[in-house]
Amino acid sequence: MTFDFFFLRNLPENEVTSFLARVTRVSVDRGTLITERGARPESLYLVYSGELTGFIASRHGREVVLDRLRPGDLFGELSVLDGGSRVRTVRSETACDLGKVSGRDFNLWLDDHPTAMREILAHFAGRGRDLADRLYEFSVFDVETRVRRFLVRQLIEAGDLSDGAVLDPAPTHGMIAGIVGANREAVSRSLSRMVSAGILETKRQRIVVNDVRRLESGR
Repeated sequence: MTFDFFFLRNLPENEVTSFLARVTRVSVDRGTLITERGARPESLYLVYSGELTGFIASRHGREVVLDRLRPGDLFGELSVLDGGSRVRTVRSETACDLGKVSGRDFNLWLDDHPTAMREILAHFAGRGRDLADRLYEFSVFDVETRVRRFLVRQLIEAGDLSDGAVLDPAPTHGMIAGIVGANREAVSRSLSRMVSAGILETKRQRIVVNDVRRLESGR
């Protein structure tokens, strides 16, 4: 089985095979903390299957979600590259199959593979752009608008931005709250207003979008 990790895409097959031979496979259960903010780096991880969340938790336990990780992603690379501490905690949201590579081995491998390094730099640039967009949203838009914009992005990622589109499984209210920078109650109120207006239908772990135009426009 071939795994589509973005930084390996432009390498010859034999070099991809050689890299993957360095990887130690690890299986984790749902709810496992893989890396923790502030810890010293030893390894980076590849996501073969499952979903994970990268977040920062406040002293009072509120979580700010930085990203969601899916098959083909990697995490822990920033601290491995610069030697600093982990910038976020990563938790498995499902059972996951991961790959683990020591930071030393990864850096030595990158020295010989500048094409892969360019892919990682481009990936960092994209993540920085996404975080800048989210910071702008936090500063300018109210909670309901941020929730609407989040749902639109989810539909685009799912490949169906049309009336009748379904998010299944839908992210929990708590997860949406962490991503849009709000509390769970404010997210629940925003979703309830959209349901009352006929824009959405919500069921257990499922969101049906009845009117994409109104979802996007905020009307």
